[in-house]
Amino acid sequence: MRSSVMQALAQAMDAVGRRLPEAASAIRDEDVGCQNFMRSKWLAAAFGRKVFELLGPEYRCELDPERHGVSLRMSHRVSEGFSLERADRGEFLYDLAICRERRSKGVSNQAVDVPVVDELLLIVESELDRNSRSVLADFGKLIVGKFRHRLMILAAPEPNGRQRVTNRDYAAYLASHIPTPGECFFFGFVPHPEAWHHATQWFWELLEWLGPECWEEAKMPAMSDPQLA
Repeated sequence: MRSSVMQALAQAMDAVGRRLPEAASAIRDEDVGCQNFMRSKWLAAAFGRKVFELLGPEYRCELDPERHGVSLRMSHRVSEGFSLERADRGEFLYDLAICRERRSKGVSNQAVDVPVVDELLLIVESELDRNSRSVLADFGKLIVGKFRHRLMILAAPEPNGRQRVTNRDYAAYLASHIPTPGECFFFGFVPHPEAWHHATQWFWELLEWLGPECWEEAKMPAMSDPQLA
């Protein structure tokens, strides 16, 4: 299951990465902070829809359909275009969560089915701020609790930055805060929202942390430029 999760996350990142320049043209605001926020929300919603499409059936295969279902919980959903709207179910503690749910009955109306989350299969936090303090605060949410798979989506470090931090350096810094070896963590790096117009010059990268100094990696150029395919 772990390798298939890695493959699904990579496919979802690639599908979203293809659309970054187009999203940059569609999602614009005079307030750069607001613009980056909305672009980040769009990325999370588009990624969530794609990864649920890929992983939902696999998670469902493990369940008794009479007792359990699988749902996607996040704050926003996205249409085929680039407009965002509030999701019907809303988020469940995290930016994105694929949940196993069991059916319960209402306290006064036994005919009503009430979905109750009893396991978090995949949780995702997305923080594209350059400030590592903001990133670490969100990453802390992935450390606590019990989950099957966890993904942190980050803005890739600036390639010409003064400190020359690589994606793996950044992921290793975050992983150094994981208290329990053997937990399944993924780190996804994408271009910062302000660079989406030039996303063909960027690589996305997905890293899986298997333990101290032990990583698996998948990466691909942004596919909107045929020469990078």
